[in-house]
Amino acid sequence: MPPPPATPPADAQATPPPHVLDPAPADRPARSTVLLSKVLDDLIPIPGTKQSIGADAIAAFVPGFGNAAGTAMSGVVIADAIRLRVPLPILGRMLFNIGIDAAVGYVPVIGPVLDAAWRANRRNMKLLERTLMDEQKTAQSSVVYLVVAVTLSVTVLLALLASAVFAIWAVVQLLNGIAY
Repeated sequence: MPPPPATPPADAQATPPPHVLDPAPADRPARSTVLLSKVLDDLIPIPGTKQSIGADAIAAFVPGFGNAAGTAMSGVVIADAIRLRVPLPILGRMLFNIGIDAAVGYVPVIGPVLDAAWRANRRNMKLLERTLMDEQKTAQSSVVYLVVAVTLSVTVLLALLASAVFAIWAVVQLLNGIAY
């Protein structure tokens, strides 16, 4: 009769298998957030410089979809900031950074270059890490910045909206002229 199979020690059965993405610590950004931020803004180093380019800027070369995908992936950093309960002014500043990144990414040809220069995810990770180190000081400095940023953003968005309406009107006028 064969011997019974060896049973693993009791503590080995109680230990769950390791996971690629461990649960995020309650006091710092998740490793997956840090990794995604680096991939989006610093994936490929540019030889001979201290600069690098990320997947976000590369994707911005695909009209419409690439910029939208990069913006959506940037939401992971925001979700982690919400999980860490950063103050609302800081969260607003992070959203502003992503908004600028999204807006410049839609500019044909130079948009991806501006996108690579802005690096919203890197900015947001630095802001998140700084906030976690000294939340009160960061919140105070962010309130003034947020008020100015929102005012400028609304002004820019209104100007963009007006230019889009004008462009549509001009195309309609041009098409009406061609139809006659």
